[in-house]
Amino acid sequence: MAAEAPLSVCEDLREFALDMGLAFQIRDDVLDVIGGAEIGKPIRSDERNEKKTYVTLLGLEKAKKESEFWYELALQKLRSVPFSFENKLEELTRFVVDRKT
Repeated sequence: MAAEAPLSVCEDLREFALDMGLAFQIRDDVLDVIGGAEIGKPIRSDERNEKKTYVTLLGLEKAKKESEFWYELALQKLRSVPFSFENKLEELTRFVVDRKT
């Protein structure tokens, strides 16, 4: 909006951000199960705190697939936006899903 982009571009970027955020959260839930202290919290801290997560709702493998689904959706939205910095945002989006920490 600040760049005076058309409303359709702003909406596509908003949807991209929401999809990427969901991919990030699901990946964070997965890392809580398969990660460790290097991710910034003790392993299975969500479980000990009785938090509902994508892993508790879907299981580990389905949660991994769900994260990939939202990642792909985010990339589709991003690629529909006509601007020249999409490669940097694609790198950020891939990091969200591939991160180990």
